[in-house]
Amino acid sequence: MIEDQIDTRAGWRPQDLSYRFEQELAEVTAELRELERLATAKGKRRGAHSLTSKDPQKYRLGSIFWVLAENFKELDDLALLGLLSWGPKTLQLLAEFSRAEDENLLQPIMRIMADKDLYLSLRQRGGFLRWEKCRALYIADVEGFERSAAAQNPNARWRRKPPTKNQLYLIAEAVRCFELPPPAICTRGDAHGWLRDNGGNPRFANPPRIAE
Repeated sequence: MIEDQIDTRAGWRPQDLSYRFEQELAEVTAELRELERLATAKGKRRGAHSLTSKDPQKYRLGSIFWVLAENFKELDDLALLGLLSWGPKTLQLLAEFSRAEDENLLQPIMRIMADKDLYLSLRQRGGFLRWEKCRALYIADVEGFERSAAAQNPNARWRRKPPTKNQLYLIAEAVRCFELPPPAICTRGDAHGWLRDNGGNPRFANPPRIAE
């Protein structure tokens, strides 16, 4: 654990910045409900008690899987997204993996997910689609900021500040969607550079090729 690596002698904590990043990233994950709204609102936060929130509907839809399976095992949301977005191929796979004794549609879906080759392809497709949903936030936070005067100054004070919640959210999503190694990032400048190098084109322009 990173806490065990902290040297408290003379008040010196060499891992403070890395520790703070990990703590903030954990908070971002825990607050996914609010942060997902960022991805669809072009970076504009909305109140947690917004009357227009779609979160209750999301939870109701997600609970369907718990109702259909007595011994429910967590589904990879990216792979499921890939499956549900594959058009006629989705119907073909469901027919291929269905059994006469099946009680509901979740059972063939679970068999599809258990197929290693299919799972990897589906997750790649789902990861790309999920990241596409982050495009507006990415453009605002990275590409748009690149054109500002502050971004042109390599010694600007903002570069030394802790990463923003938008940056942490985008980093977490990029790591998850593209299975990248989590970066050791402590500052806003480092986060900006990492997102620019790992989250931009050509990923937006080149969807994954998936064998039919």
